[in-house]
Amino acid sequence: MSLYNKVQAVKAQNGQRGKGIKNGKLPFLYRGLIKCAECNSSITPERKKNKYHYYRCTQHYKKHDFKYVNENDLTEQICEVLDKVRMSKPDLERLLSVLRDSHSLQKSKNGELLNHFQAEYKKLANRISKAQDYLFDDCSAISAEDTKRKIEEYREKQIDLQLKIEDLQKSDESFYKNVESILKIVTNAGELFKSSGMDEKREILKLAFQNLQLDGYDLVYEWSPTFEKVAYCVSNQKWHARKDSNL
Repeated sequence: MSLYNKVQAVKAQNGQRGKGIKNGKLPFLYRGLIKCAECNSSITPERKKNKYHYYRCTQHYKKHDFKYVNENDLTEQICEVLDKVRMSKPDLERLLSVLRDSHSLQKSKNGELLNHFQAEYKKLANRISKAQDYLFDDCSAISAEDTKRKIEEYREKQIDLQLKIEDLQKSDESFYKNVESILKIVTNAGELFKSSGMDEKREILKLAFQNLQLDGYDLVYEWSPTFEKVAYCVSNQKWHARKDSNL
């Protein structure tokens, strides 16, 4: 499922559930999503004074000093990180234009390659047909066994060509099918996170990060592959002048 569809699915479900992830009867936004950078134990939530949410290391794997971190401080850090992949509307439109140009060029190249593979497939089909006629008429210059082996060789080549043809046909839609929707979500992830409900926020975190850790008061993170590619484009402006760029 694409990033766009995942977020939309969560939005649809959110209207039905509306309760978020719970620890007992209490909802905690980051429960189960963050590990300790010191010992890789889970970061667990606690409610203090009946209104404040704090997180600390469970020390399951190692006893060590730890900090109590307020949920609002974690959210502030998350928003700052997600805003790193934010693009202005003009920059986003330029990137989409580059990707569309790149897609058109690649589609043209794929079309030429597809025609070549289909022509080769047809050529093999003709050879198989002729070889079968030779067997039927018993007029081949080579033995029946050799003719059958040749037919099998042609069929194996056809299978290989068919796989290549299917790969080309799929590749035309795979990445670019939802690229505009994906980019608009990724490059607006910070604002989307701030305005979303708990379930949507958790889904965005799972989509954005491969690994979230807490080191003292500080979050340490690794982007997911999709977010990492967009983050690279945001920080590296070379794509502005490129027409063969590819995420």
